[in-house]
Amino acid sequence: MRKQTADFNLVRNINKSIVLNKIATNEPISRADIARITKLNPATVANIVKELMKDDLVREIGKGESNGGKCPILLALNPQSFCQVGVHIVDRIAGGVVDLKGNTLSYIEYQFNKEEKLEIDLVIKSIYEAIEESGISLEKVKGIGIGVTGLINSSSGIVEFAPNIGWENVHLKNILEEEFNIPVYIDNDVKATAIGELWFGVAQGKRNFIVFDIGSGIGSALVIEGKIYRGANGRAGEIGHTFLRYNPIRCKCGNYGCLETFVNDKIIIEKIKSEIRTGGKSLILDLIDNIENITLETIFDAVRKNDTLTNKIIQNMGEDLGLVIANTINTLDPELIILNGYLTTIAGDLLIPIIQQSIRKHIFGKTVKIPEIIVGKLCYLPKCIGPAALVLQKEFSYLKKEIP
Repeated sequence: MRKQTADFNLVRNINKSIVLNKIATNEPISRADIARITKLNPATVANIVKELMKDDLVREIGKGESNGGKCPILLALNPQSFCQVGVHIVDRIAGGVVDLKGNTLSYIEYQFNKEEKLEIDLVIKSIYEAIEESGISLEKVKGIGIGVTGLINSSSGIVEFAPNIGWENVHLKNILEEEFNIPVYIDNDVKATAIGELWFGVAQGKRNFIVFDIGSGIGSALVIEGKIYRGANGRAGEIGHTFLRYNPIRCKCGNYGCLETFVNDKIIIEKIKSEIRTGGKSLILDLIDNIENITLETIFDAVRKNDTLTNKIIQNMGEDLGLVIANTINTLDPELIILNGYLTTIAGDLLIPIIQQSIRKHIFGKTVKIPEIIVGKLCYLPKCIGPAALVLQKEFSYLKKEIP
């Protein structure tokens, strides 16, 4: 008898997931259309919808067109029925409350001293503040997602090594769950971005893609068959530490010659400064009053004005990045390359043609079609979106199961 009850509950939960999936992917939709599409009994669909409405996950939003009988009542998700906190920790703390459809209900940022260890109390404070500003009670928050720079054990929620913020073997999941008494999910910041693109961005409907985050370093995340590929020890995707060629600049990982010692925002700025100090001519001098005030914005402003010096440095950087991406394509054959990060946000249109040219030069099989390369949607959205998607990925994974 107990087994029959267990089997009945299993089937009911599966059917509930199927119905919710259909509402999420086809809204607005009627009960009759759900039954027709899913082949479930109309009475079963009606009972499940009743449960979903009781749980506040689904709501009636009006009437549809009649096909001869009564006008059907249309259903849609209630996005604010399932809210989660997302926190992005890289060069600052960026936190917010996000609803089921990816709408940001609040957003806050905290700067911290990058030369000192980040205090966890500041992370806790940011979460409380984000919840307070959203107007959502803590009881309605279903989970907290944290995207952190560095090596993260996503299963245990331990930040194993994050030199940028001074953390090593920090049991962040345990600390936050004890504080807030709700589920907490921790992952690397770029992996969180990849999941965010899968849920709300340019990767919706994609199964195999790679995200490159270009900023103070090169982060990356590999998505294979709709899931983050982590490798045997959770370290897959450290493409920024691929050896490119010898470089006397030591990488923060301790090695020499990593890609991110050739391609990052600080390196670009320092190269421009060095060239100008040693007599290089550049239009950038007309845009600033002191070379110490050079920023990425002024550099790419000069590039857009066809400045020879800045064009040469950006060309070299794009070629290096394209070479490593070509090697990755040769290995994994993705359908899409997504570029993310601040550098991409302000200059993706300039970088992508250079990267594409470099890929064509280095890819195996010169006649093969290279993957589409685009700027990620999350480049232009609040940084809390990706980490918030970590909660959805755990709690509502079945909503993405029907990706072709």
